Amino acid sequence: MAEKLLIVLFISMLAIGSIGLLLVPKESFSSIENRPLEKWPRITPETILNKKAMTQFETYVSDHFPYRTGWIKTKAFVEQVRGKKENNGIYLGRDGYLFEKVDPTVERQVDRQIREIETFAECYEEKSIGLMLIPPSAIFYEQQWPAFAPMADLVAMQRTIMERIPSRVTTYDGARMLEPYREQYIYYKTDHHWTTRGAYIAYAHYALQQGWEPINYEPVVVSEQFYGSFDTRGQFIRREPDRLERPVFNNESTLYIEDRNELRHTLYDEEALQQKDQYRYFFGGVHAAMQLKTPDAPIEEPLLVVKDSYAHALLPFLTAHYANIYVLDLRYYNGSVEQYMEDHHIDHVLLLWNTTTFLEETQLFKLNR
Repeated sequence: MAEKLLIVLFISMLAIGSIGLLLVPKESFSSIENRPLEKWPRITPETILNKKAMTQFETYVSDHFPYRTGWIKTKAFVEQVRGKKENNGIYLGRDGYLFEKVDPTVERQVDRQIREIETFAECYEEKSIGLMLIPPSAIFYEQQWPAFAPMADLVAMQRTIMERIPSRVTTYDGARMLEPYREQYIYYKTDHHWTTRGAYIAYAHYALQQGWEPINYEPVVVSEQFYGSFDTRGQFIRREPDRLERPVFNNESTLYIEDRNELRHTLYDEEALQQKDQYRYFFGGVHAAMQLKTPDAPIEEPLLVVKDSYAHALLPFLTAHYANIYVLDLRYYNGSVEQYMEDHHIDHVLLLWNTTTFLEETQLFKLNR
């Protein structure tokens, strides 16, 4: 009798969930997870045969299950009450720090990524090319790392990569640049990015390498309620917010977002401060291609920055020197990098990534097409 009751209850829950899936309004973006939700799959004979439609449908059902946000929060709360220090790939560390679980197998991608950098350097021997790799925060805060939690050897990983970069590429090792400042506020506690302060330190190294006098760091706090991507994924209780800063200096820059054909007269998006993803304050988020124009900057020669979102906190500092900065994100840019460089007369290139993003980047091949 009890088994029959359990079966009836299970079937009833499935029926209610299915009805709810049909009736509940669908959202396109999960603010709590900070990612787009799966769309209804495109059903064709081809997608049915290759099982792509079924895979997308399963993801669609998972993404749009009724009261999904509530279940995510409940799961996180239960896990933390149980004393678990990990949820959705995010570890709860000491002193309010959150860390991302780095898969040790990601190091297997080193050979492939180095080959792409080597090919790029060989193709543009006459160009000035720099590579800046910034490690994740866990490399500096091992004392805050939860006890017995597994972690890739980030120090060895960073060293291996930097040692294998072709000699004609000027390297900027984020681990070495930031190590002396580890006690300062150089990484967010709730987000995977470095802070504006951390970005300034790297910028100062870059400036000195170029023979420039770095501008002073004079920030203004734009938000004291910044909860980043680690907080969004981990959903731990009783966490403290980060503060978001931007530099202040006397120059006026415009931002042209190529993929939107949109011109803005500021590098910052004030509306983002009222949203969940406040890191979008820098440039309004991630774009395939951007142009930063600063007429009063002293260097007319254009700079191309190929990057991930770590560059967003550093780029404003570069506008104090370069009048023309072109920016590509290979995750979204599908054009020819070679043609882009030719069209914009590029002789100076800065490649800037977070180290784990660099290793996980599946679009790096676009650098050489």
